Amino acid sequence: MTRTIRGVLLLGVLGVPLAAGCYGGVKLDPATVNVSQGLSVPYRVHPGDIIEVKFKYHPADNSTATVDTDGRFNLPMTGELQVSGLLLPELEALIRERASRFMREPVVNVTVTTSEAKAYIGGEVVDEGFVTLTRPMTVLQAVFERGGFGPGADLSDVVILSHEEGQAVARAIDLEAELEGDPSERTLLAADEIVFVPKTAVAKANQFVDEYINRMMPDFLTRMIRFNPIGP
Repeated sequence: MTRTIRGVLLLGVLGVPLAAGCYGGVKLDPATVNVSQGLSVPYRVHPGDIIEVKFKYHPADNSTATVDTDGRFNLPMTGELQVSGLLLPELEALIRERASRFMREPVVNVTVTTSEAKAYIGGEVVDEGFVTLTRPMTVLQAVFERGGFGPGADLSDVVILSHEEGQAVARAIDLEAELEGDPSERTLLAADEIVFVPKTAVAKANQFVDEYINRMMPDFLTRMIRFNPIGP
């Protein structure tokens, strides 16, 4: 695991795509796995998000705004607000507080119409790439959004790379436990995290056999026969 985490940390810091290449098999069928229960962490506002704000009894004041790179957005009814990182109920409360200067007991509904919060899924998955976190999403759900696990995936040793206070932090999780239905093992993704699914030892051995024996050995034997012909 130490070598795996070191490799993922290096790739994450340098911004290099993880473990390039796709794998042709889905090990598990998403339709047979229930991972939707027990998700209690709602969405947090992210720079680049487009937010739609509706005032139930004042529809003329409905508005849409984009969160800028500094985490702020501006509404005619509230002025500029610092919103990045807020949960949607917290954002609604903030808008309600500011709008109450001009409205009596405003009822506010906030919707993220376009999200820029993403996480990257790589390694032994069918289709490496980004997932959009428009809703609470577990690591397992994110893998299934990218097509599922590759045939040689090691579900017990999945690595998540995060950034906390400017530092890269890696942790390992066991997705086998989540597949067995343990709600305490459900891990929610946060924006900008990187998930790396490693190969099992058997898969690595099979890859070695394929790359260095099955592919190279015929050429080696051909050269041996050419320079050492059999016969008188």
